[in-house]
Amino acid sequence: MVFRYVVGPQEGGQTVPLTFVEIMCAKLTKRNWSFSGRKGASRRTPTASITSAGVEKLRKNYLYRIPEVGIGEHKTRLADNK
Repeated sequence: MVFRYVVGPQEGGQTVPLTFVEIMCAKLTKRNWSFSGRKGASRRTPTASITSAGVEKLRKNYLYRIPEVGIGEHKTRLADNK
């Protein structure tokens, strides 16, 4: 589950309180993740990221979205399409 929000100074000079703009939920599989481990004696923290296919799953299965805050084709998709 991913919660997207905005807070504080925004473009245009306005300041907004914490506002949730999008909530997305999807069952991601191991194939929807990209893992970056350590090499050799590296002390870097291993990380995991969602692949583009995983992000697309999340965006298609949103639970809440303020109109016009989606990205790409999801910008104009509204709750009445669900």
